Amino acid sequence: MNNRASPLLDGNVAPGFWALLASFGMQSLTPFQYIFALYPEYLRTMMVPLSALILGITVSTVPILLQEATAQRVRRLLAGCWVLMVVAILALVVLTLRFVVEVHSADEGTTQHVVIGVQGRLCAEEICAPSLSPASCLEIVGADRSGSMRCWGDWQVVVAETIIFAAYVSIALFLGGLGGLMRVVARS
Repeated sequence: MNNRASPLLDGNVAPGFWALLASFGMQSLTPFQYIFALYPEYLRTMMVPLSALILGITVSTVPILLQEATAQRVRRLLAGCWVLMVVAILALVVLTLRFVVEVHSADEGTTQHVVIGVQGRLCAEEICAPSLSPASCLEIVGADRSGSMRCWGDWQVVVAETIIFAAYVSIALFLGGLGGLMRVVARS
């Protein structure tokens, strides 16, 4: 008979739920304010809850799944997770630089962040000359999602948003995996 406590009762799940609840408040922490400010509001409202859920689930399930893993396997998984996390962070930086445009409104004195499409502009030359930068074009048609969709097309903007969102969520997945693996290492 196995006298070991249930994985649900031996403390494996509580840190995952703590990470889940804590990450809902990440947006108000100073370092994260700068990161989230890079994305339009409509992306932020989806990014934070979903990444928090993924982070919490991953942190709590990895120790349960790796209860019988050898130390060598855990070290290999830890190294692989670090590499994948760095790749995902670099991918997110590149994608943000490519698809997120900062538009300044001189009239209102505000700055908007707008996701642009994955290919060239589709709007007519009378609206936005090809020589204009994406930010200048958005100042003409509107510095919001609908202006971006008018210039680049609906599907292009949605594809760019999906790519950025996937990169961001993958970082939460790898971060949760690292947290779970660190718990396995600490336990052994």
